[in-house]
Amino acid sequence: MPKFNDSTDITLPVRNLIALVIATAISATAYFEIQGRLTHLEFQQEVIWSKVRASEEYRNTFDPLQAVEKHIAKQYKLELLLNNLITRLEYIEKENENDN
Repeated sequence: MPKFNDSTDITLPVRNLIALVIATAISATAYFEIQGRLTHLEFQQEVIWSKVRASEEYRNTFDPLQAVEKHIAKQYKLELLLNNLITRLEYIEKENENDN
């Protein structure tokens, strides 16, 4: 069995050496690109989750102000009044048609 030491000679064609260097460079570049993309996606996911948590907290703690509740009640009363007026107008129009 051959013995290896620091003075052992190894022959390697230059073409293979260049191919090994290029393959190593491509592999390292691909690794760092994938790592950067994963970091970016994790950051984006955290940003989205923070927005979701903020929205959920707002929704769970939302308490309409007294003024908003008054405006809603006022709008409801106006809608009832408008429906009543529409009904009366239709009744008056039918009476006018029957009189003619």
